[in-house]
Amino acid sequence: MAQEFFGVVTPFLLPSGRVVVPMNLTGEIRVFSTAGDLLVTLGGYGEGPGEFRELGAAWPRGDTIEAFDG
Repeated sequence: MAQEFFGVVTPFLLPSGRVVVPMNLTGEIRVFSTAGDLLVTLGGYGEGPGEFRELGAAWPRGDTIEAFDG
């Protein structure tokens, strides 16, 4: 499933070279290694802490990922 992407919101690179792919439809933020391996999936669809209902944007701030949930 890590290779299926739905509702992608502007992917970006972290300073380490890792690729970050935010996805609105699933409320997930996937982080991939420089080799393309899935390292971690952050969030998920929902209303609780660490979950997103309308993941509208995500961006790097140093080695941190910030996200906007509309």
